[in-house]
Amino acid sequence: MDIMTHYELLTDFLGNVLSDNYEIALLDLREGKRCITAIANGQNSGRTVGAPLTDLALKIIQQGIWKKEPYLINYSGLTKDKKPLISSTLFIKEGQELLGMFCLNVDIQVYRELCSSILKLGKIATNSSVETISEITPEHLETFTNDISDIIFNAMPDYMIENKIPMDRLTQEERIVIVKQLNEQGVFLIKGAVSETATKLGCSDATIYRYLSKIGKTEHMESKK
Repeated sequence: MDIMTHYELLTDFLGNVLSDNYEIALLDLREGKRCITAIANGQNSGRTVGAPLTDLALKIIQQGIWKKEPYLINYSGLTKDKKPLISSTLFIKEGQELLGMFCLNVDIQVYRELCSSILKLGKIATNSSVETISEITPEHLETFTNDISDIIFNAMPDYMIENKIPMDRLTQEERIVIVKQLNEQGVFLIKGAVSETATKLGCSDATIYRYLSKIGKTEHMESKK
């Protein structure tokens, strides 16, 4: 049995064993896929089969975190509608190759509500105590989405989002800065990211590839200094 087929079966198995606030997702990172290929209880993050890699998954690949660790556990995640999840990810490896990621994401709202009810029964103030169930860990904060355009938007420079700068008013230099930032975050590892970025920036796919080529040459020159 192919190793990824084994994990697809495990995804279905755990989806039937665990309660429905446990989401199990399998990310296949092999060439030509790089998306969710199996998911159980996807209603927790709103994702389905075919959903793109998350920002954290891209960071893990881009920075080679998977080479140093067998897994990451108990880090914070946020859905598109800002619902908190507690997440853990196992790296599926074959030698020096990362084949996929097996992810467990838990919707903790039910536990927050339970803690709140228990504390209220004891007439104890709840504000500080309940929030400690999910401490935000910025280093591995993950944002879940079912759409490539959301990932690209989240990776845009903060000054653009804060100042609501229209895409059709960007200069070439500003577009190159954006493409460079998206590239550093691994966004172009996602299938269709080049076309989606071109659409958002109001240019052609060829222009994005030209920017990437220019960025690559610049970085190569800087590395020689």
